[in-house]
Amino acid sequence: MQSDENKREFSRVEIHMEAELSADGYKSVLGKLHDVSMNGLCLEGKTEMKVGEACRVKILLGDPQEPIAIHVQGEISRRLASSLAITFTSIDPDSYLHLQNLVFYNAEDTERVEQEFTEHFGIKRKA
Repeated sequence: MQSDENKREFSRVEIHMEAELSADGYKSVLGKLHDVSMNGLCLEGKTEMKVGEACRVKILLGDPQEPIAIHVQGEISRRLASSLAITFTSIDPDSYLHLQNLVFYNAEDTERVEQEFTEHFGIKRKA
């Protein structure tokens, strides 16, 4: 039987930084990232958002005085006790490059990550 890790198309990297989650009709939430991949993330934070709802995530990078951020559109794919799993639905080109660098430079297996970059079209799963 294949493990969950082996079924994933994109490598997850454990990372601990802040991200802001927002959605129409909800108060924005600042939370801590648990992990991130090229097509989603796990965010520790409390919100009333429900599975299937569209959301926006801003991953805060760098110096707070001169912040750089990764901006992605997503969908809540799973709710856990104190965290949410979010699947990315769209990302702008600049944010995509920052996300690639974030994943690559924090990955344990950089060769596998490079292969994933070449085998996929952006954040989309294989057809």
